[in-house]
Amino acid sequence: MTRDNPEERLQRAVVQLLMLAYPGLRWRAVPNGEYRSKRTAGRLKAMGVQAGVADLHITLPGGLTAWIELKSEKGVPSTAQLAFASAETAAGAVYKICRSIDHVVETLGRWGIMPAERMRVVGTKPEWPARNQ
Repeated sequence: MTRDNPEERLQRAVVQLLMLAYPGLRWRAVPNGEYRSKRTAGRLKAMGVQAGVADLHITLPGGLTAWIELKSEKGVPSTAQLAFASAETAAGAVYKICRSIDHVVETLGRWGIMPAERMRVVGTKPEWPARNQ
């Protein structure tokens, strides 16, 4: 039996949101959070994988780099995640910790990214507008 992982659930929901509501947005997930054996972790580190990298990397219009770290309501960023956020913002990137789909939509809006016109985001679930609108 697998245990419930609220951050994984949130990330899966956000990925669906990004694919449906933001079809032209350039983004990618950074899969750093899974358990790995020491051997695999060593290989990945040698290949450049770094601790603390945020969950989602977004290229904003004009080429600005943006990062979103997804956390559950009670989730606390690790020391490595805080160091990553500090280094990225010092380099000119934007960074935000988001705890819900609504927070992701709000953050993207503040960064000038709006959902596609064919889709409106309402609450925590995407909603397609009526065909006559």
